[in-house]
Amino acid sequence: ADRFPPPSVGTIPPMATAAAMSRRRQGAMIVAAAVAATLMVLVATCHSLALLAGRFQRTGLWAPRRLAMLQRNVLPDSSWFELRVEPEVEESDETEVMPVFPLRTIEWPGTDVQLKVGEPAHQKLYQELLLRGGRRIVAPFVLLPEGNVGPARLFAVGAVLHLEELKDMTDKTGGQIKYVATHSIVGLARLKRVLNPAAMLEKNAEGQRLNYMRAEVDMFEFQTREADQADINSTASLRSKLGDVWEEIRLIAERLNEPRLNSARYLIERVTTSSFCQLAYLWQRLGLNLESHRGRQRVQGEVKEWILVQQARGKLPQVLPPQLDISKLGLPGPLVEAFEKYHSEGAVSTDIKFWEPLLEILAAEGPEERGALLLQQAQKEARMAQARVALKELLD
Repeated sequence: ADRFPPPSVGTIPPMATAAAMSRRRQGAMIVAAAVAATLMVLVATCHSLALLAGRFQRTGLWAPRRLAMLQRNVLPDSSWFELRVEPEVEESDETEVMPVFPLRTIEWPGTDVQLKVGEPAHQKLYQELLLRGGRRIVAPFVLLPEGNVGPARLFAVGAVLHLEELKDMTDKTGGQIKYVATHSIVGLARLKRVLNPAAMLEKNAEGQRLNYMRAEVDMFEFQTREADQADINSTASLRSKLGDVWEEIRLIAERLNEPRLNSARYLIERVTTSSFCQLAYLWQRLGLNLESHRGRQRVQGEVKEWILVQQARGKLPQVLPPQLDISKLGLPGPLVEAFEKYHSEGAVSTDIKFWEPLLEILAAEGPEERGALLLQQAQKEARMAQARVALKELLD
């Protein structure tokens, strides 16, 4: 105390002044660093989330033209058959030929599917199938061109459907649907050659196809129950990782009030007892539900925003009836189409970017590769889900 007497009122000794200034500078630097770090996190988060939002709204960096430059195709061109009007070719000797029922969705071995048969081409397919005593058809994914610009494309791997039951529905549907065909999905086949690709493109005056395609195929190794069990035993570690990531996604979806798997118990049961094809089917269903949910949310927000603008301009009353007829509001055409798309029952995604990763899983060489691809997709979705949570917390 004697060596460092207290300063007199209104004065600060030079050493004390230097120390105080040093402390203030250090404090200012700490605050500045904290602010800078916070801003960097916010900017990085907002940038990532802007990209994420743009991906779903197809704006900004994710607008269609820029999207084409930024995103590479998951699948090589060799994975597809381009369907053109070409002469029919004869089938090769000692090859298996199957009728082709192209679908705009993916079917997976180990599940069942019902197909509604109304088009003349598919009526003919089933009638001739039964006449030959056959039961199996191949159902690959088909990509139809938007606005009829460019060729239709058929994926080179498809599910093999075994016909279990064929019901005539002519009387019950007034002729709109001829049959309801119930199938079990017994395996996968790789299409080697489409014998008559023109059948997909040639239509009558009513826009209906009259003939069905046929293709030479090679069956994938048949997966018996015993083989499935062996796959489960040999991929236990992979399944454990997949289960952890799916649970993370489920918990995040619960926070965001989005579609999700029922419970942790259900998830564990499915991951530990199902084949990877069955798990891919479950993942596909979840993805379609999420896409529909997010699409509905986005479109409803756009409709509400449009209504508010019209009310501000005096073109709509301030108080609207509880039950609105969207078709009578005068909404712009694209908004009406989007609303109908996401609110129609059984709507299927037409975005190839949704289907390509699933098709890559379908074409995998074996269960381990299929499981690894499924895990990669789940990890990617988990990162995007974390970004959505960050956005929600930022806005809240």
